Amino acid sequence: MEIAVLITNIGLFAATVIAAIIAWRSVSDAREARDEAKRHEAAALAAAINAADAAVRSADEHKRAADALERQADIAESATAKPPWHMERVAKTRWKLTNQSGANADFVDIKGEPDGHLQVEDEQPWRDIAKGASVFFQFGGGMTDPGSINVRINWRDPIKGGREAVVTIP
Repeated sequence: MEIAVLITNIGLFAATVIAAIIAWRSVSDAREARDEAKRHEAAALAAAINAADAAVRSADEHKRAADALERQADIAESATAKPPWHMERVAKTRWKLTNQSGANADFVDIKGEPDGHLQVEDEQPWRDIAKGASVFFQFGGGMTDPGSINVRINWRDPIKGGREAVVTIP
């Protein structure tokens, strides 16, 4: 019976040794897998940082290109567009100012420079003038009126925001 116990113990010892070798190999494989995962994670992080940097640079380039196109469009528009306001004399001292900006002009403020020589007929501090509509004012014929005056027009354009134009009455 002692031999049977000895064989059983040797068998158990061999199984334990084999289990220990398998466990040691599993730990070794897990460590290698962990190290490989760390290397992949570092590579992925570096690639993500490079991609984000490239995206930021690309966005900056697109913004610069869009700004340049917008400036070109403004230059082309200003080169081909007619003045936003047309002024014409309708009587000896009566003038007509017509909105030809292509949009409604909101909060229009009309001032003469030098001040005090231009009288807008509707007497409002600000007014809205629809596209193609006109406003009338008086200038000239007075003893103290200058021979020429700058008419400064400030308005809010719903498309382009605040705008200003100066028209000179010769």
